[in-house]
Amino acid sequence: HIDLRAAGEEEWHTLRPLAWYEPADDDGAMLAPGEHTEQTVPVFFGEDGWSFAQPGEYEIRARLQLGDDFPEIASEVVSVTVVAPTSERDRAALEPLLDQHGALDEDIGRLIAFDGRIGAPQDMAPIERVVHEFPDTALGSALKLTLASHLLRPPIDTRTGTRPKPDADTARRLLESVCRESGIVALKAELLARHGEVDALQGLSVDDLASIAWDGADAARRPVPTYVDDSLRVLGTRIGFAAGRARLDDEALAAVARLAHELRSDTGRIVVVGHADAEGDCAASERLGLERAQAVRRALMRHGVPASRIQAVTMGARRALDLGASEQARTLNRRVELLVEEQGEPVEAADP
Repeated sequence: HIDLRAAGEEEWHTLRPLAWYEPADDDGAMLAPGEHTEQTVPVFFGEDGWSFAQPGEYEIRARLQLGDDFPEIASEVVSVTVVAPTSERDRAALEPLLDQHGALDEDIGRLIAFDGRIGAPQDMAPIERVVHEFPDTALGSALKLTLASHLLRPPIDTRTGTRPKPDADTARRLLESVCRESGIVALKAELLARHGEVDALQGLSVDDLASIAWDGADAARRPVPTYVDDSLRVLGTRIGFAAGRARLDDEALAAVARLAHELRSDTGRIVVVGHADAEGDCAASERLGLERAQAVRRALMRHGVPASRIQAVTMGARRALDLGASEQARTLNRRVELLVEEQGEPVEAADP
């Protein structure tokens, strides 16, 4: 079961979604005592349309019932923030997927939930439209996974009883451009793990891609734990950048100088994380994020912070602060953030 409630509510509401858990292999389906597993899966909640009827703060959990003789198993509670589309472009991207009542069309939702493998052929048309007309939106990026899955494993033709040949080349081109958000990248890695037709993207193996979905990557493209590392704390100051640039302006230089003044007296590790907006291709976003992080690292070093303490990594466009397609969202996402190792008195510089 999937349970849902608004933040602050006591009572859980049980939903009956169309979803599945699909281990990559037989070994992945077996757990030893004390082991745990996790998987990123899309969930569609059927006849009632949207899982979350209104924008707001929600909590969600999964429950597994093995039978009357076994205790119920509940997952950790996950907090979810739901926001309505704020830009005209985001609202236009959503429109082809809605029914006459303004809710997610159930047939399209089912097709999305099952990775484009279960549904009528005509239901793919709205998904293809969003992918091709709105590729810069978060929705367009996410639906590339549905379309790629459909191309890698097309549904069986009910008229002939045969499955069409996979179109791995088109699927590869789609997946090369999917890097908008960590959850989407994690789903991409799991999609690739299920299909052998595409074994690597941008020089990264499927395992490497899965590793960096939630982490940063250094200059050698090795995964570096960032926001998932409990020993690191995010400083409040964000260093902003102009579109397509890695140069620190006067305001950014002043902010780095204040940070360096606070950090010099500490001895802990500093991870400088560079971020990009969703403009341009994935490789360009990764490269620009790293260049921004390296620019801040050099500035910290000029102000006396030892180079041995500072590591520069990129998250490209994988950790957006705002998933919208507006210029305001893009400006917010073009940034560098500093993560510092927890020790001694907290370090916190004021925002410039």
